Amino acid sequence: MMLRSALRETGNLTLELSGQAFTCRLVPSASNRHVRLRVMPERQPSGDGILYFPGLSVEEPPAGSEWLPGLLPPTRFHIVVSFPPRVSRRRVLETVQEHTDWILSQTRRYTQVGAALLNPLGSGARLMYRGIRLKLLVFPSQKSRATIERVGAQLYCRLPQGQTAALPRLLEKWYRQETQRLVMKRLASTAPAITAKPYTVKVRAHRNRWGSCSQEGRLSFNWKLSMMPDSVLEYVVIHELVHLEEFNHSRVFWQKVQTHCPRFKDAKRWLKVNAGRLNGWG
Repeated sequence: MMLRSALRETGNLTLELSGQAFTCRLVPSASNRHVRLRVMPERQPSGDGILYFPGLSVEEPPAGSEWLPGLLPPTRFHIVVSFPPRVSRRRVLETVQEHTDWILSQTRRYTQVGAALLNPLGSGARLMYRGIRLKLLVFPSQKSRATIERVGAQLYCRLPQGQTAALPRLLEKWYRQETQRLVMKRLASTAPAITAKPYTVKVRAHRNRWGSCSQEGRLSFNWKLSMMPDSVLEYVVIHELVHLEEFNHSRVFWQKVQTHCPRFKDAKRWLKVNAGRLNGWG
């Protein structure tokens, strides 16, 4: 790690880690017991409704399509370092250097997420569905209501004129319905083997989880489960079903998960690798 500038009054440093430059913001915090690191992308807004990041350009939309604002992956990042006042600045910077691999892994994660969000919604966009990519085809409609229909590997969306902004909401509704259908189908085939029964089953817009189970037996699933391969959706459903019997992540819990889903580790790996893509439209 090379220090490329002296500490400024704002507490900012420019650091170079493995050939990549970072702005490092040092934040003393009396509430911290340890040094904590956060990696954040630097954003550069444009004036046309699309969020551009340095060094990248957006692809031109197909002729006649209605193109919605998107995001481009970040190329520059800054590090926020909060630390107890008793810790010296030298030790803080040593900690940053010791976590170089982790910092670089976070930049790759942001880039992956940004690439997923880049997928613009319009004719020709590729959307994940049950582990495969569907081609979205958007057409104008003379009817007052928008419709969406899957035919093979294509997703047909018919929108009344002037309702382009309704496309994300329409797609989310369709994915929610598909997730509800697939989850209930999986529950019907798996639930008989589970002693405890769910009280309610709902599909929600979870931000940080794929599913949840309350002590009262309420199951909730992320509406994006229908983007995943069936085997991964099956694992998430079984994971929450087993929580009805084991409200923990003990060895017994994982043994029961494996009984009902022998290849659950493959599903967990898929989620770890592909979670960033599902932050957008796949």
